[in-house]
Amino acid sequence: MKNLLKMLKASGYKIALTTQNEKEMMDGVLDWLKIREFFDVILSLQDITHKKPQPEIYLKAASLL
Repeated sequence: MKNLLKMLKASGYKIALTTQNEKEMMDGVLDWLKIREFFDVILSLQDITHKKPQPEIYLKAASLL
């Protein structure tokens, strides 16, 4: 997974990560995997008002990219 993220970043791609988990949980996973640096936008449950099936989190990530 890290190799793919490195390749995408080196190729100039902007990358967003969205999750409807709590920010604290997401932060723990990103730090444990040491992949936070690859993402230009990171959004969690605390960043949205409407959960799935609403597309809010994806639309917000796309606009921030």
